[in-house]
Amino acid sequence: MDIAHTLTSHVLQSTYGSIPEDVARTTKRFVLDTIGTIMAGSSDPCCREIVKLVQEWGGKGESSILVFGQRVPSIHAAYVNSMMAHALDFDDTYGYDLKTNRRDGGHANSSVVSAALAAAEMRGDVSGKQFITAVATGVDLMLRLGFALKGGRGWTRSAICGVFGAAAAAGYLLGLNEREMFHAFGVAYSQASGNQQAIVDKALVKRLQPAVAAQAGVFSALLAQRGVTGAEDILQGKFGFFNLYSAGEYDLDPLLRDLGKTYEGLNLGIKPYPCGRLIHPAIDGALEILSNHAIAADEVKEIVVRVPERSFYLVGAPFEIKDDVNVRVQFSIPYGVSVAVIRRRVSMDDFLDEARIRDPRIEEMARKVTVAIDTDPEIEYSAKLPVTVEVMTAGRGKFVKRVERIHGDPNDPLTPEEFHNKIVSCARYAIRPEMSERVDKIIDTTDRLEDLNNVGALIALIT
Repeated sequence: MDIAHTLTSHVLQSTYGSIPEDVARTTKRFVLDTIGTIMAGSSDPCCREIVKLVQEWGGKGESSILVFGQRVPSIHAAYVNSMMAHALDFDDTYGYDLKTNRRDGGHANSSVVSAALAAAEMRGDVSGKQFITAVATGVDLMLRLGFALKGGRGWTRSAICGVFGAAAAAGYLLGLNEREMFHAFGVAYSQASGNQQAIVDKALVKRLQPAVAAQAGVFSALLAQRGVTGAEDILQGKFGFFNLYSAGEYDLDPLLRDLGKTYEGLNLGIKPYPCGRLIHPAIDGALEILSNHAIAADEVKEIVVRVPERSFYLVGAPFEIKDDVNVRVQFSIPYGVSVAVIRRRVSMDDFLDEARIRDPRIEEMARKVTVAIDTDPEIEYSAKLPVTVEVMTAGRGKFVKRVERIHGDPNDPLTPEEFHNKIVSCARYAIRPEMSERVDKIIDTTDRLEDLNNVGALIALIT
């Protein structure tokens, strides 16, 4: 019998009381982080155009486009909200630890929270405890599936695994029975897609891939609820998920070990910078060198950043100003390091304000930054760490920092003040200025989410 039956039973048997207290607390934190990134993403030009398109389509007003406020069909709301959450690449990623070497979780909450919000509003009577349970369970399932896959093959786990997490959360909140939930996973499998080439090519569609997963998750739950069946040997069949997407290279242990007892959402990291996570270690290393040794920008002759091979191919290319400039800076080590050197801090403005992006000082510094593959044979192809930053100066020699953890990960978390400032900053970038006026209320309401009889009270604050 396919292991998907076990996962189905696990999802439906989950309750708020079965979730550990630290998991519930962490889930609320990531719900707030996702709401913050949605608010900031609402001002992105690409997002605004797609919001207009969805508004033109119209349809039954089931769920809200957050920040903008219009109610649209639930699958469209899930899509747009997830797209806004991921647009700035400011949403969560799985924490990386050199000891455990677990690194393939991808972005989780942008898909799962967006699907859950759409389903909850559509249903209309979802409590905060039910919502927390759905999100915690969906995120955990998505991440576990990602860890089970052993082959890379260029898929993006945020999307191909996110669709199952989104279906789990939506199906749970829509009250699916066991047969319906199982087939929701089967229907979701038919819609699992997403590739890393979009990152390499710096394409806007990169930010849409988790949105496809969120939309498909809700759609799958709705179809299954109406009797549409999906594949039954979903994960282990001859052409099931593991065999088709990972050439049969998979491990069930990380999928099933302590299922329902431990939750992988605890190991997600919150980003301090709105850019690809593979850039963060280089930024952290550069900022530490500059701070510790009081190096002025005009002293810098050359910077070499040594990274694992996958990072080199995804974010190591020389920086160039071309079309879709906001996407290009999100996935460029030379740009991120140059901002750190020139401005001594890295903020949302550096990735959203085109005048700051096109600053000639940044372009000049970026030409001094070289990214190279770390040839240490102990470093695996797809690892995020270690990253070594070498700063060569005029007259003071070379300064080196080997980065072995990433700020924002569970082993080096953001301080409460840093996290609060992130959410406030995200609200400041929302397309509707009243989000800044409401942000404290949004933070407070999310913090006591388990006390809400209806999560519509939180949704109302964001619409």
